[in-house]
Amino acid sequence: MEPATAWHSALGRRLPSLARAQPPPPLPSMSPLPPTPPGTGPGAGDRFSHGSEEEKRGKLNRRVEEEGERKR
Repeated sequence: MEPATAWHSALGRRLPSLARAQPPPPLPSMSPLPPTPPGTGPGAGDRFSHGSEEEKRGKLNRRVEEEGERKR
């Protein structure tokens, strides 16, 4: 029983440190992705492509509306 309690106490002491240590790693990993040149290239491209797609959709919708009005 004593070794188990000691082990559990050690786990209890390590768990908070692990829990605190785990969240920070993902944040740094996420932040480096945008700044890195290779990461920014595809990431920025995707973002810009999405924006352009949205713009294109908006323009297409406008054109469709204009054509519909013309037909009317």
